[in-house]
Amino acid sequence: ALCSDLWQERKQTRKTMLPPLLLLTASAATGSTPSLRRLISRRPLLSAGAAAALGWSINAGRPRVYATVADIPDDEFRRHATLRCRVVKVSDGDTLRCEHEPLWSALIPSAGGPKKGKLSARSLSVRLYAIDAPETAKAGRPGQPLGGAATAFVSAAVLSKLVQVKLLSRDQYGRAVGVVSVGALGRRDLSEALSKHT
Repeated sequence: ALCSDLWQERKQTRKTMLPPLLLLTASAATGSTPSLRRLISRRPLLSAGAAAALGWSINAGRPRVYATVADIPDDEFRRHATLRCRVVKVSDGDTLRCEHEPLWSALIPSAGGPKKGKLSARSLSVRLYAIDAPETAKAGRPGQPLGGAATAFVSAAVLSKLVQVKLLSRDQYGRAVGVVSVGALGRRDLSEALSKHT
């Protein structure tokens, strides 16, 4: 009977998704097991801890929203930090531009970087690691064979999508060289996918 009562209580809890304080009160009133009371009483602590950490991060200026690669501190490259970004332009098969969008910035609309102005002043220029894709036609120069195909592949894979950029280094042009991964599950390494495609 006790197992049946606990099962019904958990089933009801999942259905209604009552706030933790109400669950704690209901649990005390029904005299349920100590383990269930412990689980419920920890949720407010976890929520408070997460809110405190978020507040500390915002107030301390970390994580920041980086408008350009020049804004990223050297320390982020040394520790190979991973940035959450949305791809806004694919220049060619090995270079793209993306806007840095930390997860917490979605919760605070005013925390995002500038969305107006020149793309070069509000986006990160990222070079895919371990890839030297054929050049596309630019400034009157003809493109190399498969340059258009490489660009089309990268565009289809990441344009307007959220990606993870693991920072490796800066190159001589001021771009961030990094591992660009896409996909919610089993993140796909874009450099690896491109090398298999061409």
